[in-house]
Amino acid sequence: MGKTKCSVVVGMLVVFLSLFVLGVSASAAEKGVIKWDVSLWGPLGARVWPIQWWAEEMEKRTDGRFKAILHPGAELSPPKQQLDGIRAGLYEMAHFCPLYAPGKAPLGMIFSVPCIIPLGLKNIAKMELAFMEHPAAKKLMAERWNAVYMGLSHTRPNYTFLGIKPIRSIEDLKGQRIRIGGKTGELFKKLGAAPVMMSAPEVYEAVSKGILDQSYFAPASHYGYKIHEVSKYYTYNLGAGSGMLWAFVANKDAWNALPGDIKKIHKALAKELMLERLPNEMDTFISQTIYKEWKGRGIEFIEFPANSRQKLMETAKPMWEDWADSVEKQGLPGKEILDFILKKKKEIEEGK
Repeated sequence: MGKTKCSVVVGMLVVFLSLFVLGVSASAAEKGVIKWDVSLWGPLGARVWPIQWWAEEMEKRTDGRFKAILHPGAELSPPKQQLDGIRAGLYEMAHFCPLYAPGKAPLGMIFSVPCIIPLGLKNIAKMELAFMEHPAAKKLMAERWNAVYMGLSHTRPNYTFLGIKPIRSIEDLKGQRIRIGGKTGELFKKLGAAPVMMSAPEVYEAVSKGILDQSYFAPASHYGYKIHEVSKYYTYNLGAGSGMLWAFVANKDAWNALPGDIKKIHKALAKELMLERLPNEMDTFISQTIYKEWKGRGIEFIEFPANSRQKLMETAKPMWEDWADSVEKQGLPGKEILDFILKKKKEIEEGK
């Protein structure tokens, strides 16, 4: 073999060995990455940006040692079966809403009881975090679903009224046809309104044709479904509630297997997201984008008077006890959770 051919062969061997070593190194590095599949039922985008931000920050702050792979559009599981998949170990983390399957996480249904959450997105987040740390809530999630709350939620602002008739007092609710359901719908029915349940995409046409007088959504949902295009009045501080706990849960075994420093990074990140980034960015979006456009359209902003809010609260109170009693009948601490939430609400509203 000539010198030239020998040099070529040696060169090829060197390249091959280099690629082999790099491949082994890359493979080893890949094996060192902890990957979590996260099951979502909605599309990626503005609605779920908090979990996208969390996933990006977790990978960044762990120097690539942790990677969350988001699966949108019910790719891994339909909304009602998210906890089933967690228990079965089909994925490590999932977005879950108790309202979609009330029997699976009955304690979390406390958030669907009207007038029980405080006003303000940051205050709602504080209450959600307190609930997710309550021993009874944690125990039920662990025992039934082998799951742990992650201290993360797509916290929703208080729901508001946007429609074609004004709501300036309790009396104005009488006879109004409102897109609303669940316990809050029952509350407004007691006050003389006519609850109508329909899918969100149908609301625009129903309001435009006068089939509905009011849409009952969080501001961003009103905006997303363009209800403002066919509305005249906006009542923004009624305080009847938001109706859901959009919590994230993880498989308990997967959580326990995480290194301590990664757990610590997650906890700090979750707190930052829930108490700073989410409320600040949502409040800014609502005030600077949504409200600015609505006011430009001439929509009248109505502040619901304090005496009417108090009457609303008094009408709702018996429903709180009914909820607690129904949970107690399931062998669960409904009264304990209710007392805890009411105490926490008072503390939050008093700035403690």
